[in-house]
Amino acid sequence: MNTTQQKYWVIIPAAGIGQRFGGSIPKQYQTILGKPVIEHTLIKFLYHPQIEKIVVVINKQDLFWQQLRLDFYHEKVMVVTGGMHRSQSVYAGLEAIQHFAQPNDFVLIHDVVRPCITHADLNSLISSVANHPVGGILATKVRDTLKYVNNQNEIVNTLSRENVWHALTPQMFRYQILIQAMQQAIKDDITVTDEAGAIEALGFIPMIVEGRSDNIKITYYEDLALAEKYI
Repeated sequence: MNTTQQKYWVIIPAAGIGQRFGGSIPKQYQTILGKPVIEHTLIKFLYHPQIEKIVVVINKQDLFWQQLRLDFYHEKVMVVTGGMHRSQSVYAGLEAIQHFAQPNDFVLIHDVVRPCITHADLNSLISSVANHPVGGILATKVRDTLKYVNNQNEIVNTLSRENVWHALTPQMFRYQILIQAMQQAIKDDITVTDEAGAIEALGFIPMIVEGRSDNIKITYYEDLALAEKYI
């Protein structure tokens, strides 16, 4: 496969309101070291030489994006409106580049609240997956003992952690395969927590690329302090 012709696009779903985070300001607009989380995240892709364009998918009721004065905002960034669910937002991002992206181009989907992603991990993902027919994801090996519990929070079983990984983002897939997976997920009304799951549901097998454990996802308020430390 000729990897010199394929391009790399980024979609950043940012339409969530962060119910678990709490507060009136969505977590992607919280501040770390004087900049909103979304800016820290975007910068990592904006200045990566292999990225063609970044599509930021925001909520139609988002009142915060336009208030940001982002010096880095220019033609490399496209903003579109997403849906209520992640699959709808990712699909909106894919539609936004449908007239530009080729079927075998790669699309990197990255959580807006993972601002600690490094260029080293991006380079590793791109180089490792560049010749793969489907795509792959960043992930880390599970280190802790896993417990399966019932509805009363009682331990039912201890699970083996052998060959078990924590899925991270970016998750990088061929454009044509990814848009088919998102279309099917929306059609079947499947809750997609990560794009790899939708890809797997179509019978494709993505690969795993080991990433850094500091590529954390900001879910709760206390995660801001940890992300600040890593940044």
